[in-house]
Amino acid sequence: MPVGNSSRNGSHGREVPRDVRTNGDEESSNSEDESSFYDEDESERRKVDCLDDMQFLEQQFSDLKEMLYQERIQEIERKIELVSEETATEYLHPLRELEESLQSTLETEALQHQCRVANVQNKYDEEVQSTQQDFRVSPSPPSKLPPVTVTTCFVPRKCVGWY
Repeated sequence: MPVGNSSRNGSHGREVPRDVRTNGDEESSNSEDESSFYDEDESERRKVDCLDDMQFLEQQFSDLKEMLYQERIQEIERKIELVSEETATEYLHPLRELEESLQSTLETEALQHQCRVANVQNKYDEEVQSTQQDFRVSPSPPSKLPPVTVTTCFVPRKCVGWY
């Protein structure tokens, strides 16, 4: 039976005995009479009604729990699909931030690399100029120096060196 069809007295359409619907004042004055109203059959009937109600509520709870479980499974499957398609909104923003950070780091490292190369070139030029000046001052003839090659790598802060 659907949840909305229960009656106000909670008995799901069954009639509640008149003695159960009595006022509290009437119960205190008629306490001796009540014991005669309730016989074993009436108690057993009420017990069965309560057990039926409890079983009905347990079934509703079980159905609702199963529905919730299925909804959660579907939601998780949708999220997995979005993640695999790389369109999940909760992952796009952090991914964009990581890509921006990576780009910034690469630009910084490239600039540092250019500065290091320029520094090495300046040191080379200085050595060449110093050597040329030394040969001009010395009486010996200038000899041809072997070319200097600079070997670099693209891994930041791990340059191989220069020869």
